[in-house]
Amino acid sequence: MADTRFYDNRGPFSLAALCSKARFECLGNADQDALVFDVAGLTQAGRSHLSFFDGARAKADFAATKAGWCLVKDAAIAGTGPKETVLLQSGSVGRAFAEIAALFYPEHELDVRAQSAAIHPTARIGDGVVLAPGVVVGPNVEIGERTRVGAHSVLGRGVRIGRDCQIGPHVSIQYSLLGDTIVIQAGAVIGGSGFGFTSAADGHRKVPQLERVIVQGGVEIGANTTIDRGALADTIIG
Repeated sequence: MADTRFYDNRGPFSLAALCSKARFECLGNADQDALVFDVAGLTQAGRSHLSFFDGARAKADFAATKAGWCLVKDAAIAGTGPKETVLLQSGSVGRAFAEIAALFYPEHELDVRAQSAAIHPTARIGDGVVLAPGVVVGPNVEIGERTRVGAHSVLGRGVRIGRDCQIGPHVSIQYSLLGDTIVIQAGAVIGGSGFGFTSAADGHRKVPQLERVIVQGGVEIGANTTIDRGALADTIIG
């Protein structure tokens, strides 16, 4: 599920509103006035969440999901899902889910926001941290003790960086949680949007990438490396 440090949920929405937005139909006697609070993957979803199953993979996850609602392509698979989950039929499951996820999270692509100072006043910066000229630190960023950040690097909203890290110049970090003693060489981009699209007759649509990058302690990341976040699962490097 989307981490509120990085993403703003605009829900909840009624099931009827989601049906109208994504043009799908409810199977059985679904409550059109029921409120859906979020979107999530099959394994993370709870009763207040909407998920999706494309019928080609994750069959075990579909059978065990606790999602309140789940998009499916074919009514024939209705008997293979949990009885408590309301199935929502769509001819293009991926497209419908992308429409709904974008409704919950319209600002999901890039973390671009006005900021009057290079270091946001809500940032928490540990003792001994070195910030070279031109570094931009966004709201609610946390930087651990003795970490060094090179010139013109950008740390987006909510990013957390551990102790004793070395971050080179011109590095961009967004939607990410980093451990201790990490080295990131110049020009790396961490937490960019994964390349996820769904296609239909009227063209392509980006599937919102709503998860994070997690880099555990002791990792070194080379110059100009890109590490993208996922749509419904974290990218984790140990």
